[in-house]
Amino acid sequence: MRAASVALELVGLASHAGGGFAPARLRRAFAGRMDLLLERRFAVARAGASFLRDLPPLLEADVSQGALLVGLVAVTARSLCRVRDADGLNRTLARFGARMHGEPAPAAHGPLAEILEALEPPVGTRPVLGPRAVAAPRGAADALELEMLRLLDDASPTVRAAAAYLVARGGKRVRARLVLAMAGDVEGALAAAARVEWLHQVSMVVDDVMDGAAWRRGSTSLHTLHGEPWAAAVALELLRHVLAGAPAGERARLALAGVELARGQLLETVEPPSDEAGYVAMVAAKTGALFGLALATGADLAGRDEVPAHGLGVEVGVAFQIVDDLLDLGAPDTGKPSLGDLSNGRPTWPLQVLMERLEPHERDRLAGGPDVAWILERARTTGSFEHCRDVAHERLERARRGFEDDHGALPAAVHALLDGLVDRVS
Repeated sequence: MRAASVALELVGLASHAGGGFAPARLRRAFAGRMDLLLERRFAVARAGASFLRDLPPLLEADVSQGALLVGLVAVTARSLCRVRDADGLNRTLARFGARMHGEPAPAAHGPLAEILEALEPPVGTRPVLGPRAVAAPRGAADALELEMLRLLDDASPTVRAAAAYLVARGGKRVRARLVLAMAGDVEGALAAAARVEWLHQVSMVVDDVMDGAAWRRGSTSLHTLHGEPWAAAVALELLRHVLAGAPAGERARLALAGVELARGQLLETVEPPSDEAGYVAMVAAKTGALFGLALATGADLAGRDEVPAHGLGVEVGVAFQIVDDLLDLGAPDTGKPSLGDLSNGRPTWPLQVLMERLEPHERDRLAGGPDVAWILERARTTGSFEHCRDVAHERLERARRGFEDDHGALPAAVHALLDGLVDRVS
């Protein structure tokens, strides 16, 4: 199977660099993991297909494409269902907790009241359902979070409950803050920032499903609570509501970012990169799309050219992802499991750099179960950690200087945020 074999590219690359053969146990582990990921993608595609026929009448064609953040194009999702008629498709989807029309079907284990009780929001938060679903105040991000929930005033109780849970988990809201920093104090900036953040939230829900991640930001992931198809269906419905309320120009930008996210997810899944250039192309789509969207949205609101701002944002996203992948090597305080990329067979460039610099017997050690402390120690002693960190810094600085040389100074608030993105490792 092609999808299973491409997951071995990382191991194959390292074997070639080290002049030896990758351990058979490691190859089997990667192949087995990819089989599990393929099964998840089938389930996500089935859930996502339930909304494909609802989207075109409501939204523009390009927006309906952007909604497919499952990393599959519409025709792929339809073909996976293997059902020709609507009734047959509904019967198939019913087995996965979704249906063709209307809101996502309730979780199989009980009515809405049981769903809400099972969500168990973190201590100190209180999701309240109703016309104004809000979470208890948690600090400076309150205005943004209230706006995020206000955008869903007309959504179903199920969707509002899921939204309240996602918001209550917290987060840095970096992409939304970039919108606000670039736009300044202008009308519509808060709503635009909230929509960008929702696109990010939806992408994380789908990412967790596809990776089988049980935790996000220190809380149980949505699909762990209610199943993968239910989580994917709710994520798509969240996105549908957010897109429907956006102004035309903003909606188009959101849709294009969604298409890029899907392309990046597809590259990671079907054509995993085996070198730095391939990695950059993948993360420019998968991560850079949202950073590009954030800065382009803010620039447009501020009356600046959005095209160069988008280009800067894509470069920011690449630098951010390099640092994020470095943190995966051993930073348990991020709220994500360490070595999650290695466990999922995800071909990150920092892992590739490390594998290239390990001795054959050290690569063999990985097959016996990765040791977080040992991986981090070898990443530092081989120079892999510092090399990747320096590349992230250099890419960001080069992009920032190039933008300001040609298009004028960035706001001080943007500079502060950009500095914080790459200074997370030392």
